[in-house]
Amino acid sequence: MAYSFSHIKTFEQCPLKYKYRYIDGIKVQGESIESFLGNMIHKALRRLYQSKMQEREVSLDDLLAYYETVWDNKWHEEISIVRKEYSAEDYKERGKACLLQYYRRYAPFNQARTLGVEFRVDIPLEAGFKFSGLVDRLDQRKDGILEIHDYKSSGSLPSQKEIDKDRQLALYHIGLQNEGDAPDIDLVWHYLVFNKEFRSRRSERELRMLKQEMVSKIREVEGTTVFRAQKSPLCEWCEYQDLCDKETRTWEE
Repeated sequence: MAYSFSHIKTFEQCPLKYKYRYIDGIKVQGESIESFLGNMIHKALRRLYQSKMQEREVSLDDLLAYYETVWDNKWHEEISIVRKEYSAEDYKERGKACLLQYYRRYAPFNQARTLGVEFRVDIPLEAGFKFSGLVDRLDQRKDGILEIHDYKSSGSLPSQKEIDKDRQLALYHIGLQNEGDAPDIDLVWHYLVFNKEFRSRRSERELRMLKQEMVSKIREVEGTTVFRAQKSPLCEWCEYQDLCDKETRTWEE
């Protein structure tokens, strides 16, 4: 089985949700509005940087028009809105505001050369475990340093301390190192709602420790026989609510 950071994160949040999604393979039609919003923003930024790689300019009006088009075309009735004080149109406008702020901040997008967008990277771990991830964007600056970029549409903002401990982009760093003689790599997060950029780096020692941590986590997952529901505020957004009694539900292999 090939693991991803989403596997590990889901297991840590709720082992029972992990079982439903990755062991039982239960597919659900529902989708949260937050997930839908993030996907639509990602599609718009992917188009922006793919055009840049092809030396084609995308105006702000074109970007926003594309976003509106994909939003309307992809919208479906199974999208759920937990926070009833907001409408679908409110979320749509939030996405437009994110793109507007981002475009004005980084245009004409000449900070670095974009090498790839939304591509999969394999991450080597010990004990033969397979791990992979999807990089939102990879840039290379004029000084040769690579930048791994990640877009976040979250409504909450982390601290720099939390960013410096983030595992996801650090795993992508490991994967890129494995593909060749990579130079120094900067990790860059774009918290779009807040128009905030975070940056961080990892030492070789930190990367070695992270690989060991992931091997330990995978062994914990594979050694689990009782998958308990983990009650948390995230339950309100869970797509498996109808299957789960959060107070008592467990499942033993």
